[in-house]
Amino acid sequence: MSRSYDSSARSWTRRPAEKKRFPREHRDRIRTPLTELTGVEHPIVQTGMGWVAGPRLVTATAEAGGLGILASATMTLAELEQAIVETKGRTEKPFGVNLRADAADAMDRVNLLVKYGVKALPLCWPPSANSLTS
Repeated sequence: MSRSYDSSARSWTRRPAEKKRFPREHRDRIRTPLTELTGVEHPIVQTGMGWVAGPRLVTATAEAGGLGILASATMTLAELEQAIVETKGRTEKPFGVNLRADAADAMDRVNLLVKYGVKALPLCWPPSANSLTS
């Protein structure tokens, strides 16, 4: 409901709000290389955070139109596969899995992502002891 002023009656009256011009799925969309490449609705990425970014958070982000990222650094290979399967069971929308490039089983993890059709693979390379000194 919205209000308008009726000058002849010198009072405010309520009237139904105007209908939206476009359906929700077409309003406020920003198209970017990220949205086009990954198939997400909004250019928002929820990063992988160890012990936090599990299937529930990733699913919620994906369902809201963003790109949810599973944190795999704290998971074994079997736990990662289980998390991917759980996430795919919760949503049909795209999501990603982050990996540490220096993990001993990095290629096994990449093969797992390919097997399940994971859309995004952000990589991280932890700093070396030398890079932390001036």
